[in-house]
Amino acid sequence: MIENLFPNDLWNHVIKGRTFDPTEKLKPEENYYGKNIFATEVIAPNKNNIDFDGFRPLFNRLTSAIEHYENK
Repeated sequence: MIENLFPNDLWNHVIKGRTFDPTEKLKPEENYYGKNIFATEVIAPNKNNIDFDGFRPLFNRLTSAIEHYENK
């Protein structure tokens, strides 16, 4: 999951008494929030303070794929 690339501490944000469930399958639903709320209420407001280094391997592979394609 793309959420695995974010620092673990972001997963621990409690919003209105609910915790993050990236699978969006845990019950009861009123105890958990999903990916949309994670993106809009955890990631977006904290974007300037988040360490995005976990995305580096993904971006490096994308860059390598683009460079490989351009050389063909």
